[in-house]
Amino acid sequence: MNAPLERLKETLGAVLPITAIVMILHMTLVPMEPSLLYGFLLGASAIIVGLVLFLIGVDLGITPLGSMTGEVLAKKNRLWIVLAAGLILGFLITVAEPGLLVLANQVERLTVGNIGSLDIVMVVSGGLAVMVALGLVRIIFNWPLYIILTILYGAILLFARFVSPEFLAIAFDASGATTGLLAVPFILALSIGISHLKADSRASEKDSFGLIAIASTGAIFSVLLLGIVSEPKDMQAGLEPHLPEKESVLEAFSAMAPESFWEAVVALMPLLVVFFVLNMMAFRLRGRRFTRVLKGFAYAFLGLSLFLLGVNAGFMDVGSELGYRLASMDSGIYVVAVAFILGIVTILAEPAVYVLTHQIEEVTSGSVQRKFVLTALALGVGVAVALSIVR
Repeated sequence: MNAPLERLKETLGAVLPITAIVMILHMTLVPMEPSLLYGFLLGASAIIVGLVLFLIGVDLGITPLGSMTGEVLAKKNRLWIVLAAGLILGFLITVAEPGLLVLANQVERLTVGNIGSLDIVMVVSGGLAVMVALGLVRIIFNWPLYIILTILYGAILLFARFVSPEFLAIAFDASGATTGLLAVPFILALSIGISHLKADSRASEKDSFGLIAIASTGAIFSVLLLGIVSEPKDMQAGLEPHLPEKESVLEAFSAMAPESFWEAVVALMPLLVVFFVLNMMAFRLRGRRFTRVLKGFAYAFLGLSLFLLGVNAGFMDVGSELGYRLASMDSGIYVVAVAFILGIVTILAEPAVYVLTHQIEEVTSGSVQRKFVLTALALGVGVAVALSIVR
């Protein structure tokens, strides 16, 4: 099966279960207005097409960029170059992450403007950049991953004692928001590019992973420090769903299209600039190889634009409405059950999960099959989402 058909099959398997669940809820527990439902179905179609194009773009452009960058850093074999590259690339990747932008806007609303969205983006990006640099150094010097993670999470537990429960939740949410559409494929490829140049192939395979785990702690640390320093007093903003009146389903999509386009530009432009700079300085790609990477960025841009448009104009309103109305029912078992199911199927629709599981299977030469990793991730997230609703 060629790559586009394989990506289409994966995407349909990811998005259609979510669509089916929403339709079942619409016909049973939570009937929705026709305009809301039609917008959701149109959004699902945009997400399917967008995911296919984005994942093809990742294969052609973003993953090769990360791998080539890792190989160049390893060949230089200079600690200061690795540190500088980790800081710069980690910061640019995180600033561009769409999930972080969504979280930052929600934090600004939650704190009633006491903490701005730009503050969250800059602080989290800086923290993750520091940890990306630390993770690259760990690969070079063969520091045991379990020791590094034990130290980092021990420090996180210590810091957590000095912040409010709200900031503790925001800190861990930030770690998830920074490991999404762009960060996972690029950081994984970066670590694989460095570790594959080791003489010991078994050590190379072992060190290919772990950089994302280390990087995510940087987001947690930075938000915890922000909470200790800022100590906002008002964290009580209202969170009732607000569904604006629309004259037609297409109105929502046309209104969201410029914003989705701009978010895609902001997300991918830093990586494209990095590619041009490194190509002049190190890669020296020409002809078909150069065109292939540019084509990958074009696919990724178009796919990300459609994906964000489908989420913002179709999925968000339906999610808010379903959650609000399910939680308003007399029995809480409905919302817990739906949360568990949505947690499972939502992780299947996450592009970063597909990139991660494919690279795990590739790096381990098939000894760790993606279907088992995907199943474990889906069940784990489903249980976690259900427990968060119970809490």
